[in-house]
Amino acid sequence: MKAFRNLCRVFSIQISMVCAALLLIHQAPAAAQNALDAQIEAAASGDLQAQLKVAQAYQYGLNVEKDVQEAIRWYEAAAAQESPLAMFELGSLVLDGIEGTDTSADAVAAERISIAWYRRAAQLGFAQAQSTLGLKYAFSNRIEKNPKAARMWIAAAKENGHKTTSVLVKRLERSMDRSEIGAAIEMAATCIQSGYTACE
Repeated sequence: MKAFRNLCRVFSIQISMVCAALLLIHQAPAAAQNALDAQIEAAASGDLQAQLKVAQAYQYGLNVEKDVQEAIRWYEAAAAQESPLAMFELGSLVLDGIEGTDTSADAVAAERISIAWYRRAAQLGFAQAQSTLGLKYAFSNRIEKNPKAARMWIAAAKENGHKTTSVLVKRLERSMDRSEIGAAIEMAATCIQSGYTACE
């Protein structure tokens, strides 16, 4: 009987959570607009979490029309407060609408801005940015490839709990010899120990 009660308690918690999520998703348009307006007001007054929420709302079109430029504006406000998540999102948004194969001058310029944002987030210890930066150095067709820096950032990301797709790591390592791979992994340890001041 006790086991049955515990099972019921678990299910009622899960059902409550599902109901709460459904209510949030399907809240009345007026309530959704009021919630967004409150977030925008908080964001405008410098609330970092509100800035991130408003940026995400515009980025994904959550209760508001999707607007990448408005998302960028709020992520830039959050990045000014040293938010690595905002920097990471900016790294991807500056490439919005640019095809992966585009190597025009505009695409190259956007890639450099993207890498600068990823590097800033990586130097704050943001593991996903470290991995992405490594992949950029390894495979981007818009910048000069740097396998050693690529492997170093991927190793740093792994130390910080983010595992880069093994297929891509192996593909990168095929362009390096063992001593280069070892040196890159040592560089990652130095990078982390230095607080990301001695990385490249």
